[in-house]
Amino acid sequence: MSEVYAGGGYSQKTIRRWRQTWNRRRDAHEERLWAVLFHLGLDREMPRGRRGNWLLLFEVWAAHPGSGSLFACLLQLDRSPMTAAG
Repeated sequence: MSEVYAGGGYSQKTIRRWRQTWNRRRDAHEERLWAVLFHLGLDREMPRGRRGNWLLLFEVWAAHPGSGSLFACLLQLDRSPMTAAG
């Protein structure tokens, strides 16, 4: 079991499965998530240094005013017909 988090302790297999799911979702939508940020007027310098894809996306998304919830945007992209088309 993992450490105890809100909602209880989770098995390592569960956490690994969640992480794999998030990585697939990010991979499927990463280009469109960045496009949303640029459409909203992202005009600041990107953070320097080596970061994982999620960490960089979370950092930039959170720093951009008006970007809203990254989770909500992912859900919207999951339901978008463009995802199935291409």
